[in-house]
Amino acid sequence: MKSGLVISDSGPIFSLSIIDKLEILDEMFEEVYIPPAVWEEITRDKTKNYFRKMNDFFKHRVKKYQGSMS
Repeated sequence: MKSGLVISDSGPIFSLSIIDKLEILDEMFEEVYIPPAVWEEITRDKTKNYFRKMNDFFKHRVKKYQGSMS
């Protein structure tokens, strides 16, 4: 059963990209988004071999959020 929404930080994204398992996020959650600051961080180094995977997976999942999430 999928959970609702996940807003990911860069750490798990890098880890899943390195082991080529970003699709796990879609399998576990109905919606997967990242904030613009995370997008900037994960796309900073275009020389990494996993850059293309992260770029393709997240390029349409960047959302700006307001307010507290607590």
